Amino acid sequence: VNSYLRLACISIDCGALNECAGWLKIAAKTSPGNPEVLTLIGNLHLSLNDWAPAQNIFDGLLGRKVPNVEAYALLSMGNIYFANLDIPGRYAKHLGYAGDFYKRILTKDHANAYAANGLGTVLAEKAELFKAKEVFNRVRETTGDTIADAHLNLAHIYLAQKKHP
Repeated sequence: VNSYLRLACISIDCGALNECAGWLKIAAKTSPGNPEVLTLIGNLHLSLNDWAPAQNIFDGLLGRKVPNVEAYALLSMGNIYFANLDIPGRYAKHLGYAGDFYKRILTKDHANAYAANGLGTVLAEKAELFKAKEVFNRVRETTGDTIADAHLNLAHIYLAQKKHP
């Protein structure tokens, strides 16, 4: 299975999404229900903006309570809801769900920088710019500048506060 997953990752890195899907199908047949395979299938759906299938996969993974996969599935669910804020009539609901998923991760793992960054985006979206800026600064400081999204999000905060050259 690991060989198929590696080939799928190489394919997606090269932009060959159909080839990636083929390798993932083989991996899924070889090891049905494998959480790593399902995670990569969910990621493929996310990269294609196929929100519903991705949500079903990550929701199914959450039901299994696999420790190594649970935080990633929660993060993905938060990202799915945050990416769908533009659905008419669902803005507040989706923003709340995204925040809840990020908070669930942080209650179990206070050092999860990706969840903190996600929560910062929710705060920024709620126009709580000072709190969001603090979160992004903490993420930037604790990760040693390895999460580029924190820098980008911080730049958006400064732009919104008109604190730019």
